[in-house]
Amino acid sequence: MKLQQTLIIASVLSLLALATVLTLNKSDKLFLREINPDTPCLDLSVSGNSLIGENICNQPMRFVVAIYTPDGFIRDETSCLKKGEKLPIAVKGSTIRTSQLEC
Repeated sequence: MKLQQTLIIASVLSLLALATVLTLNKSDKLFLREINPDTPCLDLSVSGNSLIGENICNQPMRFVVAIYTPDGFIRDETSCLKKGEKLPIAVKGSTIRTSQLEC
């Protein structure tokens, strides 16, 4: 039983490791660490205190974003964006994990 639980936990952790992790620092620089670039349709830019995501693919895409703020708040957002549509994703100091699917 413990071996099965260990395998399940290891599988979940490996799936989480496939996410793209983004962090904004206080100087407005975007630090991107890509373990697996699984969101090629999501173009990111910084605007003021916010991180803005834009769909750059021709087809509508659904972006799933898990946001971890410095105070421990966790929020999941799912947004279906057409090409060129933008969405504010997070504020400075947040850590973000993203994934994408077709709408």
